[in-house]
Amino acid sequence: MYILEENQCFHKNDGNLMNDEQEEEAIQSRGVTISWKDLSVYVMDRGRRNVSKQLIDNVRGAAKSGDLTAIIGASGAGKSSLMAALAFRTGPEFLIHGDIRANGLPVDSSYMMRNSGYMHQEDMFIETMTVIEHLWFMMLDVGKKIDRLLKDVGLMSRRNVRIGSGIDDKVLSDGEKKRLAFATELLTDPKILFLDEPTTGQDSHSANCLVFQLKSFAAKGRTVLCTIHQPSSTIFNSFNQIILIAEGRVAFAGLIDQAVEFFASQGYECPWNYNPADFLITIVATGSKSENDEEIAQKLCDAFLNSEASKEIDRIFEKQLQTRHSLNVSNYFLKKELRYFSRLYWLVYRDFLQVLRDPSVQVIRILQKVIVATIAGLCFMGSVNFDQFGIQATQGVIFILVSENAFFPMYATLALIPQELPLLRREYRTGMYPVYLYYIARVLSLASCFFSTAFGSVPLAMAYLVPFDYVLMITMGPFLKLGSLPLYIRWVKYISWLLHASEVLTILQWNGVYNISCETADPELPCITDGAEVLRRYDFDEVNIWMDLILMFIIYLIFHVLGYVCLWNRCRWK
Repeated sequence: MYILEENQCFHKNDGNLMNDEQEEEAIQSRGVTISWKDLSVYVMDRGRRNVSKQLIDNVRGAAKSGDLTAIIGASGAGKSSLMAALAFRTGPEFLIHGDIRANGLPVDSSYMMRNSGYMHQEDMFIETMTVIEHLWFMMLDVGKKIDRLLKDVGLMSRRNVRIGSGIDDKVLSDGEKKRLAFATELLTDPKILFLDEPTTGQDSHSANCLVFQLKSFAAKGRTVLCTIHQPSSTIFNSFNQIILIAEGRVAFAGLIDQAVEFFASQGYECPWNYNPADFLITIVATGSKSENDEEIAQKLCDAFLNSEASKEIDRIFEKQLQTRHSLNVSNYFLKKELRYFSRLYWLVYRDFLQVLRDPSVQVIRILQKVIVATIAGLCFMGSVNFDQFGIQATQGVIFILVSENAFFPMYATLALIPQELPLLRREYRTGMYPVYLYYIARVLSLASCFFSTAFGSVPLAMAYLVPFDYVLMITMGPFLKLGSLPLYIRWVKYISWLLHASEVLTILQWNGVYNISCETADPELPCITDGAEVLRRYDFDEVNIWMDLILMFIIYLIFHVLGYVCLWNRCRWK
């Protein structure tokens, strides 16, 4: 047991670890025990037609409420794959076979999503938000619950600090981000909590504090299951149960002391001054062989199937089948589904914070606008007059206005969705909000477009977008007389918002103008005396102004619908 102070670690919890058998039975009755049998996990090929690899091979086990259960093993042993399968957090490229139950009843992804929290190994946050803003967004709760939670995880004094990235100053450390991720999962007080490598990137003190808090949370009747790569002896001794994975199979599952005894019975005795976790993981490491050239991992996995610890798992499974406690589905997410307007407000608010709190980007954008305006102003200074040269100069100004306001937002947002896509998928799959709310929020915050959602990376988007833009520019009027377009390319003008915008601005500029001078006696220059002739020169017609506006609105809707479909597809299937 650790001696903890609030300003050093986490707030001391009032929950006491229960050792009495009656109290343990009470915990079991109100908690959720997860049990699984004949569970296998496969990776499918891209067409989902054939199995390319088996990650988990016909395993069984159990995690009881009130216990802190750790899945340990070497890198690549299958720890994260097993936990993701139990939590129903695998992607469509995985195929799951087996029987997973909660309190003896079969469960599905809907139950797990509503009643479990899942802390990923990679921390994903909107870096411009503060700690308290992040929790408000996740919970829509500004009351005492969040304050208590911040005290529990030791972030009360950091509540108004921005999450930030590694290059920022005065932001959360990696350990504090882990604690914030842990606090995020505790917001809904889940019956089951999964954590993938929660101590990664933390110093020993922070890791000890987090494990202590996990054990305190489990003692309240919750089921806590975590993966951990290389636990210290102190952390290892904090676990109630361990599941040792070797090459996709279970080498041992049960109490720590039982694990050491089981390995000793197989001829592998742990030295008294050695970390048991390091010893167990090293023995079953991939490729380790005995003196008889026999794979140690497979030997121990086979021996475990006939051990007393394995029979205990069978007894737990059978007992769960006989009792079959009822599963009370949390109504938290059901309530959230009715909070569309609140979710939309917070999504828009979060998007605006990203824009307002990234001063480097804003300075660059302002400078870019100022530089373009200055250069254009100097180039056209004194040339925009009502004469033959002024016609060309005015059309040049219109071209710059249209192209600058079309291309800059388009290219500026290309990387936006690809960068946020992992976080969007995670929040969407946990039921925080539907994809369309996210997309609407992006549109309202003026930071979303079709091309950002259609392509997975900026280079790929540029490869398709640049040729497309050239076609739009050619058909916008100044470079080519529209009436001379070949039939096979003439249809492009109907989807060219550059053309429609240029025609509208040209009509507004030259409609009703009758005093264009023609004083220069140059046979190479035309003699255009009014605005109607200017429009005819560019194949523009003032009767098209409303059609242009309607077509631009239709194009706007079509591209946003396509953008939403592309985004939904990426969240749904990737």
